[in-house]
Amino acid sequence: MSRIYTSAQDEQIVERILAHGFAFPDAFSQSKNPKWRVLRLALAVSLAERVPPTEVTQGEQPRSDGKEYFVEQIVGGAKHDFGAAIRALLSVYHGVALPPDPPGDNERAGQRRFANLLTSHIQRGLSRMNDAMNASSLETLENFLARTVFPITTLLPRVDVLQARLTDLGIKAVVQGRVRGPRMDVFTLGLKSMDDWTALKGKLDELAFVLDLRLGSLRVSQTESPQVAELCLPRPERDWDTFELQQLLLSLESDHSKTGELPICLGTDQRGRTFFFDLATAPHLLVAGATGSGKSTSLHAMILSLAYGDGAPRVDLCLIDPKGGLEFSVYRGLGGLFLGDVATDADAALSVLKSLDDEMTKRQGILVASNVQSLEEGRRTGNVDFRYLVVVVEELADLVLSNPLAEKYLVRLATLGRASGIHLVLATQRPDAKTFSGLLRSNIYGRVALRVAKATDSHIILDSNGAESLLGRGEMLVRLPSRPITWIQGFHISTAQVRDLLAVRNEAK
Repeated sequence: MSRIYTSAQDEQIVERILAHGFAFPDAFSQSKNPKWRVLRLALAVSLAERVPPTEVTQGEQPRSDGKEYFVEQIVGGAKHDFGAAIRALLSVYHGVALPPDPPGDNERAGQRRFANLLTSHIQRGLSRMNDAMNASSLETLENFLARTVFPITTLLPRVDVLQARLTDLGIKAVVQGRVRGPRMDVFTLGLKSMDDWTALKGKLDELAFVLDLRLGSLRVSQTESPQVAELCLPRPERDWDTFELQQLLLSLESDHSKTGELPICLGTDQRGRTFFFDLATAPHLLVAGATGSGKSTSLHAMILSLAYGDGAPRVDLCLIDPKGGLEFSVYRGLGGLFLGDVATDADAALSVLKSLDDEMTKRQGILVASNVQSLEEGRRTGNVDFRYLVVVVEELADLVLSNPLAEKYLVRLATLGRASGIHLVLATQRPDAKTFSGLLRSNIYGRVALRVAKATDSHIILDSNGAESLLGRGEMLVRLPSRPITWIQGFHISTAQVRDLLAVRNEAK
């Protein structure tokens, strides 16, 4: 019989759920703690999400700190066997073949794949239920399960309803189409004049009110055509799409990733299209957002894009995490690290910045000797071909406030680094004048704003309002040179997922 194995952390979550009020006796086994029922519930929670979880590859033996369960317990056993139905469901969900009874030598491999997929979903479902119990909001676990597993579908206004409401408010716009995005539906509106655009912008709160939506939740933007606008209406939270590590890895393998020297995938835009940009043209980036906004997750997406994307053969990474390596220590052992390690305290960070400054000076000398002005020109002429170097700082405020010299080096790198192929990604929770000075601001054109507390914080990051109205969980506004500010839904990537990915990639080498 195939088995699935849980970790000690999984078991703690199971016990917590049982203690929460799900410890009911099993009429068939007389068990007072039917843990497998919690695992079934976790499977249902995970299958309610639209994006597959990262698939785990478990061994043939249980981990010493966890438990083992027969697959038959999860899918129903002899009396209530839903195994074939669940196999078919997972086959469609993942787009893989999972026949009920694989013949011959493939039987063991087929059963193991089925068990691995079950484990992946169970782990994700347990994690989601644990998050619900940890949430600071008043929502109970029961309410979370009700809206996740048995949602009451609340449809956004149909095209004809929206058209009627626009007409009622005196807005002269024709609804031309509707597209589903990650968190909102995007309606395309045809306009006759700029007066119609002004009226639409000025009556967004009134429109939200008559549509029974939260005031301030509607977003409108112009397209390349001045006579076409896009109106974004948010969907209920239970109907949001979540994009995880597996989705990022699939995006990095797509043709869209093969544009530019340092392509980075941040997530999907409001229409659900994968969003890439070339860091080499940014050429530096500020990433800012309050605690819990998804800033660290965004940095993981950027680092993994550079480490495993189309630009990987051309780039080295310099990772600085002055908060003791809470986020970046997981990357120790990653190939192509500058100086071979991650800087995890202020003193080490300052030493690394000095080494970066020395490296930049050396590269400038090579460019001058080769009679070229930049790495790009040197590559075109064939005279210079050193690797790009991307510097990622996890918390700019801690670094700058702990040692003022750090800002001096960062300003030099921001001012002079691009020509020699050195690019900065600076992240902070506090985008104020002390940590993001005028000298840095004037040389860092690319900005990523996640949810912030105040409109003034949004102004410091983007030079405009908007980030204070974001809902968190990786929702961001991105401003890049020569591109309009773009709404992006980022990936949901945990440190544990990154650790597992790196372990698998290292074993494969």
